[in-house]
Amino acid sequence: MKSLALLAFVWPIGCAPTDVVVAVHDGGMADKDLCTDDSHCRGNEFCARDSCNDENGHCERRQVSVDSTFSPVCGCDGVVYWNDSVRKQLGINMAGQESQPECNVGGLACSGPGTCPHGASCARESKTCTSDTTGACWQLPPNCPPPGGLRFVRCADTTTCAAACEAFRTEEPYQRLSSDECPH
Repeated sequence: MKSLALLAFVWPIGCAPTDVVVAVHDGGMADKDLCTDDSHCRGNEFCARDSCNDENGHCERRQVSVDSTFSPVCGCDGVVYWNDSVRKQLGINMAGQESQPECNVGGLACSGPGTCPHGASCARESKTCTSDTTGACWQLPPNCPPPGGLRFVRCADTTTCAAACEAFRTEEPYQRLSSDECPH
């Protein structure tokens, strides 16, 4: 974490007691990008903190393009982000370390469509396919990537397998399957 520079008055060598020393701030990065909230940053930046409880952060540019690689991280808002570029695009700070990426503790629970903040989807994995299944809020990339290793089947349509992003986006209960269980 960057710290504020402390200005100390030092009697310069060669100056008389009546000489005045003027310090000019050059706008260097050490102080310029310090912030306490997003309003202290430019429009394309957010106040990034090292942890959710930090009072100060530094202005960081929001991600312009989003990568679709599945590598979940948890935001300070309790939402699980598909990856760090999705989180940075929305200007949300990351909670904890990457060793605990999926909001294992204190994640934001949801109960269906419209119950997650800022357009996140309610991903509702269900072992029994009940409609009252609660889930976790996930912020997905604008376009779902091609199917990868994780496969799911929607409880409402058990004849078609879907990739994780597609299953999460429906906000309907789904079941996790192994690749050999998927109906073809």
